[in-house]
Amino acid sequence: MGALLLGLGACGANSQSALAVESIELPKELPEQTMQASSSFFIPGETMSFDISLRGVLGGTAVLGVGEPGIIDGRSAVVIQSLVQSAGLLVAIKEVRDQIFTWVDLDDGVVLKHEAESKFGKKEASIRTNLGGGEAGPFSIDYKPRNGKMQRAVQRLPADAYAFDAHAVLGRLRAWDPEDGDEQSFFLLSGRRLWRSSMRVGAHETITTAMGRRPAIRIDGVAQRMTRGLGDLKKKKPRNYSVWISDDASRLPLLVMAKTEYGDLRLELVEYRRPDRRVSVR
Repeated sequence: MGALLLGLGACGANSQSALAVESIELPKELPEQTMQASSSFFIPGETMSFDISLRGVLGGTAVLGVGEPGIIDGRSAVVIQSLVQSAGLLVAIKEVRDQIFTWVDLDDGVVLKHEAESKFGKKEASIRTNLGGGEAGPFSIDYKPRNGKMQRAVQRLPADAYAFDAHAVLGRLRAWDPEDGDEQSFFLLSGRRLWRSSMRVGAHETITTAMGRRPAIRIDGVAQRMTRGLGDLKKKKPRNYSVWISDDASRLPLLVMAKTEYGDLRLELVEYRRPDRRVSVR
């Protein structure tokens, strides 16, 4: 689905149109240290619903759900599931559906296991990523392209680096308590593609979205797609994006905006539920 941090987005009825993506520069070299393993913030049983739009037109919806904690190979973990599907005018053109499952270690925030299923019209694809049970370094990806045969690819990584997917990055950002100007760099796995991304905390500010008026932390980022050999994919330009995380105990991803070759993309939180309460605009 291009990942929540690469710019899927939507316009809600109460959106603040003045919000915009702040561009930052991508470092020329790979960082010596990437986002280190750290605790991950998820609440068992919580769900988040988003609207997705391109150039201000509703194109899809997304739902993210958090399961109950369990033990995988002796490690405390939780499964995060998200479903992205076409909506609005896009449904009449092509049915698009992406379902992603991530098993995240609750103690250090790394990905233990990653699976994805996608549908684009009549074509379907699947991905199984072997991250070595949360170990750093290179990893393999088993994938079945749309209507094709199962294949395997090996993705290089520095020996001490981890690959995070969108779910794991979200958990890490929610657990982060940054100051203005703080920075993070990390490798992002989106489908079977690897990106390098850098983030910088822009400001603590109050914004108005579909979830009302809330204090938020704005985090500005840039991502560059990479080759299997860890070089920048020259034919793809870097993508700038901005994320607003609520500056409160819930640490909700209120809004994600991005600049892409297809136009401005926007993902906006429109409903949040957890076992002890519900917050919704619907």
